[in-house]
Amino acid sequence: MHKNQKFMLAILKIKIYDTKRIYDFDKEDEMKPSNAKIYAPFNALKGLYETLEKQEIYREERRELSDDQLEYLNFAYSRLHPGMYIEVTYYDGNKYITGDGTVADVRGDGSLSVFFENASASTEIGYEDVYDIQI
Repeated sequence: MHKNQKFMLAILKIKIYDTKRIYDFDKEDEMKPSNAKIYAPFNALKGLYETLEKQEIYREERRELSDDQLEYLNFAYSRLHPGMYIEVTYYDGNKYITGDGTVADVRGDGSLSVFFENASASTEIGYEDVYDIQI
């Protein structure tokens, strides 16, 4: 046994007294608390990380439209009228959403009001947020 190992073994054999617990260092690497339940691992934030991941918002960057896409959108806008059934892909601030529904209103500034099939109210979509329209 090396000189440093003998010194460490001598230190491990000493009993260390805590205010409430006694640790026995009888073996080289093993620590035996007198009451092991007290030292069970405890995670006070259990479930917090999973909940935060569920609520985390993944932001998708806004896509640039090509000249052909802009030309098609202008053509599609010129054909829109209330009551028409369309499929529209638009940007809601965080991600792109595709939905189909009935046009409720087309405003002069280019914004749409669309009543989607699974929604209870119409959705307002700005002209700059529209990515694609299928008539």
